[in-house]
Amino acid sequence: MMMAFLMPLKVVMLLGAENIPSYFPETLQAIGKNTLILSLVILSVASYAITVILKKISDKTTERGVKNLLEKTQKIIIFENQDNFASKAYTKYTDALAGLVFFVVTIGLLSIFYWDMAVFIIAVLFLAYFITYILYLSSPSLKTLINDKSQPTAISISNVVFLLVFLYIVFDFLYLTPPEFIIGLITIIIGRLMLVRLSFTASYLFTLKQDEGKINALFFHNQAFLPAINSHHKSVWDLLKNQALENWLVPLLQEATADKNIGDIANKWQQTRLNNIVVLQAESKVLEKTFLIKIFEERLASQALHESTLMLADLDSEFPCPPFLLATMIGSYHCHVFDITDHEFLPFQEAIKLNNVVNEKLLMFPPSETLVERYKRSKALLWERIDKAMMDRLRMVASEKGKQVIQEIEDAMPDIKSILRALPLSFIAPKPNHLSLLKDSDDQIISFHWPTWVIEPAGAGIDPKKNNDTNVKDAIQSAHGHRAELLQFPVENYELASLLSTFERNFHQQQYEDAIELLQQALTKFTELTPDKAEHRIPPSAQQ
Repeated sequence: MMMAFLMPLKVVMLLGAENIPSYFPETLQAIGKNTLILSLVILSVASYAITVILKKISDKTTERGVKNLLEKTQKIIIFENQDNFASKAYTKYTDALAGLVFFVVTIGLLSIFYWDMAVFIIAVLFLAYFITYILYLSSPSLKTLINDKSQPTAISISNVVFLLVFLYIVFDFLYLTPPEFIIGLITIIIGRLMLVRLSFTASYLFTLKQDEGKINALFFHNQAFLPAINSHHKSVWDLLKNQALENWLVPLLQEATADKNIGDIANKWQQTRLNNIVVLQAESKVLEKTFLIKIFEERLASQALHESTLMLADLDSEFPCPPFLLATMIGSYHCHVFDITDHEFLPFQEAIKLNNVVNEKLLMFPPSETLVERYKRSKALLWERIDKAMMDRLRMVASEKGKQVIQEIEDAMPDIKSILRALPLSFIAPKPNHLSLLKDSDDQIISFHWPTWVIEPAGAGIDPKKNNDTNVKDAIQSAHGHRAELLQFPVENYELASLLSTFERNFHQQQYEDAIELLQQALTKFTELTPDKAEHRIPPSAQQ
């Protein structure tokens, strides 16, 4: 590898020189410039080819070694993709060993030809990693940075060390007693390679240490895998520690209420089945108010931003959510605050019976034109998402009758999409969480969780009943008092939107038989919308 890297540099240097430089050995100068260049080119190509071949052999040997080790441990499957994980871990281990050997050999050679530089590199590396370790132990923010980005951190350290090495060589050649020029040049090149390899070695050893539990369970006979809470990374749950809670809770509610005098705050954690989202109830006796605080884990930032986009829009006062007070940040975590005074959480057994209530109520509230335009620029709507690729997938598993239905739906799809495109748009909560439902002071069912809201044709998101369509009909009849535009279209249009949105959900859940059955129902509903063309529009499958 070193030869493949160094030889092209030597060739370029020779091409730019009139004669062979004097620092080349006399034996090489004697063979002539052109012959030397051709020899170095051949050596470079051969070195590269040997490097590739040895890499392939190394990969195959590693794969075979991992397989043998896993077979000897005689363990059942411990976690997903464990063979791939084991291969990567073993490769990192061998690469780390190779990096250490390369470092030792390079330092050994430098100690022979450039003793001062060998001592300087060892001293600077020790000092750099020692300082990093001390900061890792004493600084939570730096600890998080290194845990999350160990390799970039190690590369940065190597870059700084190389800069110091370069400056030392310059200083040595200007003011001290330097070695021959060729030694200094090779030191810069080899030193760079060594420090790069060392940075990868350090990051590999660090990540292997982080995965120590999994590695021990895979490669050692008497070690069992014990999943544990990852204490190396910061988490939103750290905010619930007593001292941390005191630091942010009161200032947060003061900002949310614009009132400095909120008194003592009583708080409790609320179980919601929302993974990686902390939900707290906080009560201020001075203000006689109760607040709901949601704090999102960092990786859920997109959900938090999506929810705040809706909450900060110009919503109707009767929109089925509690009053939204604040969207802010607590450190690196998004935080939302709601006013849930005089609200109560619904028991799970009661909430699970209200699956459609929120979406039915959302029909009453048209999204603003501004919000619709922003949404359309970002996401596809129902009629844009149902495409030929979905029908091709269904054909693979459909019966002959099902294939006929799929073909008839494809033939009618342009007209079906025109119907969907003409419908009024409505908000939908596609993944309702039953433990996020509340009952307000007027006994209305509302939700405090909106990270996946979408805008779709009215009727979508409301599950049709198996035997009749009273869900959609009742929802439209209940909502038209707030939205007169809903009466501009026959209820069958909304039922068609309901069937197709349910079809899409079943398709993505790979419930293909149910999806095809819904296409059959949608086809029948479509024929009901065109009685003037029924003679040639009613397909054979809908007549059966």
